[in-house]
Amino acid sequence: MDKVQILKQIGSIGRASAKLTKDIQSTATACAIHALVHGDVTLADQLVEALGKGLRKASLRAWFETNTPMFIAKGKDKFSFDSERAKTMRLLDVAELESNLMALAWEEAKPEEKVVSVFDVSESFDKFMKRIESMTKDSEMTIRNRQLIDFLASASADYHAQIAMQARAVE
Repeated sequence: MDKVQILKQIGSIGRASAKLTKDIQSTATACAIHALVHGDVTLADQLVEALGKGLRKASLRAWFETNTPMFIAKGKDKFSFDSERAKTMRLLDVAELESNLMALAWEEAKPEEKVVSVFDVSESFDKFMKRIESMTKDSEMTIRNRQLIDFLASASADYHAQIAMQARAVE
């Protein structure tokens, strides 16, 4: 494929993506109204599954949970119906509800994760140690192998001191 053909394909993909995003929005809105009227959340589950691996399922799930009478219970991967929230939503006119839902972009419900091209072991280790320190402050928890925590904290302090000395030597 030459550059002109590649650019043509890129344009085609962009147009198809924009159309698909709009189709998902209108279908998600229809699923939400169907769930509200009939208490049936299975269509929302089917729409999420239809996205396959290449689209943003987490964002669509978040959109349903934020804007509709649906939620995913802890430990589950399918929607459940929230009858209390449905009561409140049923107070709105269906046309008004549809308009409101169409205005809330599904693809913005959960931001896409940032691309990470550098992994800083020291930064991650420091976060790990802070998490361990906060967990060990729980007086009701039995801590096993505390010596390992002390060893890791000491090794980390030595590492940071060594890096600081190297930085000062460079200056």
